[in-house]
Amino acid sequence: MKTLDSLIFLSISLWNRCEAQITLFDLVQPNQNTRAFDTLSAAVSGEYDARPMQFDWSNMIAFGAKPISIPTVNQRYRSVLYDGDMVLSEEQLAKIVNYSTNGHRSKREAFFDEFYPATIWENGLPYELHGSLYVCSRKLNCQHGGYTDPTSCDVCKCPDGYGGKLCDHVATSFSPHCGGTIEVTENVRKFEISIVQTSTVHKDKMCVYHLKAPPGKRILINLLRLSGKCIEGCYVDGIETKLKNDKRPVGYRFCCAESQLRRLVSESNEIPLMVYSRQGKVQATFEYTYSK
Repeated sequence: MKTLDSLIFLSISLWNRCEAQITLFDLVQPNQNTRAFDTLSAAVSGEYDARPMQFDWSNMIAFGAKPISIPTVNQRYRSVLYDGDMVLSEEQLAKIVNYSTNGHRSKREAFFDEFYPATIWENGLPYELHGSLYVCSRKLNCQHGGYTDPTSCDVCKCPDGYGGKLCDHVATSFSPHCGGTIEVTENVRKFEISIVQTSTVHKDKMCVYHLKAPPGKRILINLLRLSGKCIEGCYVDGIETKLKNDKRPVGYRFCCAESQLRRLVSESNEIPLMVYSRQGKVQATFEYTYSK
């Protein structure tokens, strides 16, 4: 009790001195008040030195609890998330509302830090591939931008829309009743398709087609009607087609009624076209032919 009484007396004495004398300058410049703080700190340390604090971590962290899935988190906090993964500022939200009312959308800009443009790589971006990409003793002759799958080595890893061992086939569709190759002729033809989620458990459903015209021709697509889940990115219900020669990047996606009556022109004579549904329903009608 003697040590504790001394500690209380020292604390009261120091508190009285703090009210009358100690200033911010005293805390920066060593003087007798600083020594008083050091004395109090040493007294507290000595008082609890023989009584280490203990915690029962099992009551603080539920190690045995089942982890929460990402869809569950998105469902729980969807009222504050935009597109399921972003928290918007009031300024960003105002821009989205403004676009929805008057159709004017400001151009997106990448983030520039205070060091820009000094942070731009002048001589290209240095990189190193993970060692797992070098485990295969030979490289396969993968087509359409595919590469040897390091986890298998006897098949290629293919861009979306392509399948087969060497990425030279149409990717497998979710149903045997859709997908395949569509021969494009000089005559204009119409194509209609509809994919519907028929149960409460949503599944990824995709029908993959390859539109193929004679060599040297370019494919023309006239999008007549489209109905899907109209959201930015069109990653839920919509259509995607890869019109560029490079088939590796994601193609042009459409899911909104505003995309109707849009005309698309390919760079090559063969393109993949994918119709997909992940939540609700997608309907599409388009015409196709080729240019001379």
